[in-house]
Amino acid sequence: QINKKTGVHTRGVKFVRQGAVVTCRIQLAQSVCIERFDTTQQLGRFSLRDEGMTIAVGKILALNRDRPPPA
Repeated sequence: QINKKTGVHTRGVKFVRQGAVVTCRIQLAQSVCIERFDTTQQLGRFSLRDEGMTIAVGKILALNRDRPPPA
């Protein structure tokens, strides 16, 4: 989680409130076509949904292409 006023990063946060700014890593079970936001804006945005509700939206800042896909 990133404090909006000071810019200080807090590690190990399990839950955040609405409107919070967070940098996180997400691992998917299936392959998805994505790109970094600065390369292709349309493929660089994402939304997370749970039970029909949008719980998060964001931009892809970096990709970890070095890892092989999960088996």
